[in-house]
Amino acid sequence: MNLYGEHPSNVDAKGRVCLSKDFGELHYLGIAVCSDPAFEDSRHLTLFQSPPKNTELHPVRIDALRRVLLNNEMRDYIGIRKGGEVVVAGVINRIEIWNPETRERYLAYLDEHQHEYLVAHPL
Repeated sequence: MNLYGEHPSNVDAKGRVCLSKDFGELHYLGIAVCSDPAFEDSRHLTLFQSPPKNTELHPVRIDALRRVLLNNEMRDYIGIRKGGEVVVAGVINRIEIWNPETRERYLAYLDEHQHEYLVAHPL
């Protein structure tokens, strides 16, 4: 399944984030803390269906209301808090969870350095 699109969401009082119905059936093996080495401030969380080799996955459970629990360590890593906003983005075969300000800066960086990025990260 190819996943595309961005959806704003909030972190509830228990640290959960709701995933959009636009992403279809949710069958994920785990969640990982990630960043792009080319851009220092690109910390985000990624839900993988089939993770790349050598990716450390944390167990993930998505409840019947399509919510995924982010523990304190994960929320601290990407700079969000309970009650705060996040951006949930579908990226081909994975779902990324971002601090909105971090995602905005990262996308601006990619736009500015698009050619170099595509050379370094071919599809």
